[in-house]
Amino acid sequence: MKRPGGVTALGVVGIVFGLVGGFLNGGLLAAILMVKSQPPPPSDDPQAAMMTALAQMGGVALLSIICNVVTALMIFVSGIAIFRLRSWARIGYIAACVVTLINRLLMFPMHLQAMSSATSAQMTAQVAGTIGDTVNMAFCVVAVWYLMQPHIATQFAPASSTRRA
Repeated sequence: MKRPGGVTALGVVGIVFGLVGGFLNGGLLAAILMVKSQPPPPSDDPQAAMMTALAQMGGVALLSIICNVVTALMIFVSGIAIFRLRSWARIGYIAACVVTLINRLLMFPMHLQAMSSATSAQMTAQVAGTIGDTVNMAFCVVAVWYLMQPHIATQFAPASSTRRA
């Protein structure tokens, strides 16, 4: 059975964004944990504001970043397995998208709160982050919709039922 082009596209996107998301969020998580374990930087340090902001990240934001690392790993592994039309790959991809949607929706109020007291440069970063989250959510909705289509779901059926290995 030939793999549909949309499934191939989801596999490529899953691998690329799984790697990028895993490295970026993993690096951010490592930076936060490292900064939290250090004494506060001197106020004349040009990076003091960024380091202070990292150290003050609340539990919800930290949990969100951990969630991002886990979903990046899920989407990466599912992206690889989706090429081989593994039955669990479809479920893993859908699960990663649903968790991402929930995470983004829960973080949206934090973006709004941060925008209310942001400087010009911070506002630009918050707007860019909000646009990125919106694109991410739209992708997840489309990916889940596509993977739920009956003719696509049958492509992932176990080999013993509708397709041969």
